[in-house]
Amino acid sequence: MPYEFDKIKVCGILSESGDHRKEVCIISWNNQKPKLDIRTWLPGGRPGKGVSLDKNEVHKLKELLLNNEITL
Repeated sequence: MPYEFDKIKVCGILSESGDHRKEVCIISWNNQKPKLDIRTWLPGGRPGKGVSLDKNEVHKLKELLLNNEITL
């Protein structure tokens, strides 16, 4: 299934490994409302696996990160 995306803003780069970059971006997928997107980008600007969050999910994630001690 073909898809379209408009990378509106690159907010930051979380990591780089070779020619792959994990970025936090604001993206509109298929001309829908923009979402916060955390994703690996492949050579040629192709999107890899990732997750897109709407405004409510971003606020919930922020709350979870601030209120929990995360140990890896």
